[in-house]
Formats: sequence, C-alpha cells, structure tokens
Amino acid sequence: MTKTVKIAFADATDSQLYDYVTGTLNLDVPQTASRSVLLAKLAQATTAQEIEVEVTDKRKPGRPARDKADDAEDEDDAAPVVVKSPEQLALERANEKIKIEIPIQPGAGGDEPVPVAVNGKVIFITRGKEVEVARKYVEVLDNAVQYIYPENDASGLGEPRKVPLYPVNKARV
Repeated sequence: MTKTVKIAFADATDSQLYDYVTGTLNLDVPQTASRSVLLAKLAQATTAQEIEVEVTDKRKPGRPARDKADDAEDEDDAAPVVVKSPEQLALERANEKIKIEIPIQPGAGGDEPVPVAVNGKVIFITRGKEVEVARKYVEVLDNAVQYIYPENDASGLGEPRKVPLYPVNKARV
C-alpha cells in the first residue's frame, strides 16, 4: 500500500526531486542532472517548498494498523531515514552551540568584550563569563593567533611561537 506525503525540497533525495520535476511538473531535465540543477528548476517552476512523494507502507497485507508507539518498536515499520546533504550537515555543525569562556587577561583591553566576525556578522563575547556561541565563532577564535618572538643573545630574535590571541575554555553543549 502506498501513501502520498509532503517533504521539504532539502529532505528529498535526488531521485525524488527528479521524479517530481519530470513527472509532476513535466519539465525536460536530463537524467544526469545534478541536485543543484533540479533545485534551480524547482525554484523557477514553483514557489512551493515541498514536494509530494509516494511512500510504500511496509506492513504485510491484512496486518492491522497500530499506534505510533508500537511502530517505533518494530524495525519493519521504521520511518524512512532522512538523508542530509553535505551542505546541510556543514551548516548544522557550524551552528552547533558550544559553551565557552574567554578569561579576563592582564593588560589593556583584557576585560573588554571580544569581537568575533563570520561572513560579516559580528558578535561580542563577554570575558570571564561562560556563554553559548555557535561553533563557527569558536573556530574563528581558535584561528586567532599571535606570533611571539623570543630574544636571543646571538642573533636578536629566536624562532616564533604561535600563541592564542584569546585563550578559550570550551565545553560542548
């Protein structure tokens, strides 16, 4: 038995997108079209953000319907797995929240909030206080380093050392 369900474009597989573009919308698209081409065709043809797909019910004929709690226990009736694109996974990871603390440091500006920018969006992180920020901002802090050149008696300056500009204490949420 099949039933029709609505799923977001982003959650649809490439074959589901292809079937919808060629079958439902009757657009001419090569079978080798990439996901981005299919999504572009969808964007041109419709303002909807979902497609309708047919899902086969895996229950054996004559088997009575059960409630959702029973279905969750039975592997034969498991819900379809949502496959996420690498872009979606990267975005989710970048926006994952992490608890951090930037300690107050001695010297000028050592107790001022720390500005951190990603793609033009700036946040200010308070020092000496544990806060939750997106992973993408923590990665910027991890990459903010300064080079310390120790003095030598013979040549003046020694080999540089990379030192974090803002030491960060991290705890994953």
